[in-house]
Amino acid sequence: MNNFNFVKNKILLIDVGNTNIKIAISEDNFSYSNIFTFTFFTDKNNSIDDFGIKINFILAQFGIKKENIKYSILSSVVPEITKILILSIKKYINENIFLAQELHNKNLSNIVNFNYPSFKELGEDRLINILGGAFFYKYPIIIIDIGTAITIDIINDKKEFIGGIILPGPNILISSLSNMTSKLKKINFSETKKPFGTNTIESINIGLYSGILGEIKYFCENIKKENSMKNAKIILTGGFTNLYKNHREVFDIFDKNLTIKALKLIYLKFIKNK
Repeated sequence: MNNFNFVKNKILLIDVGNTNIKIAISEDNFSYSNIFTFTFFTDKNNSIDDFGIKINFILAQFGIKKENIKYSILSSVVPEITKILILSIKKYINENIFLAQELHNKNLSNIVNFNYPSFKELGEDRLINILGGAFFYKYPIIIIDIGTAITIDIINDKKEFIGGIILPGPNILISSLSNMTSKLKKINFSETKKPFGTNTIESINIGLYSGILGEIKYFCENIKKENSMKNAKIILTGGFTNLYKNHREVFDIFDKNLTIKALKLIYLKFIKNK
């Protein structure tokens, strides 16, 4: 803790997803260690002051004053929350905010090239993971992010992002089963090693858990048939990373905080010393 507070200037890293919001504090330096994260549920009803209270609470845990926050980097896939959070940061911290959506107007070729016709439509959550994956793990790589949705992003051996796949994540599948059937209940998604279930809840969980793993394995095997991807490493990130961390037969690298580290990368590459 003392080492963390030794560096006076800090940066605030905020990743807003459809299910959770992750807020992290990092030192204003070139290290990707000592990044402390807090996660809470994404609530579209939170006000400017609600977010301000949460941010101040997090800062207080480390004895950090708002004057110590040099910059805030915000990525959000929830537009309603984006607007409120921007106002909250300006009210409770300062005006120094960089929105990840601005990356669409930056030259990113020193990290990765985009051989992707619809680049402007690429979600900022995926864009950040792509930048982080290419910078921290080189290429070729396949980045799997298991969250509300599951995204698969592909960077070939020429440092080019060439495309990806999007499919429903665990929570969407659980809600769909519950909402569209009369007798199937919502379950608590969990890791399982069983090949089949002996009751309804167990059967649903196995179907979802193993089904998602099977889908990912199938897609990755197909992607690796491309000459430029045959030696690709498979990186797993996202909110459900820990539930699949034992499947080293599928995944090569587990990095739950890839997005947060990539947000700091954005600060260092495009803001610091500019």
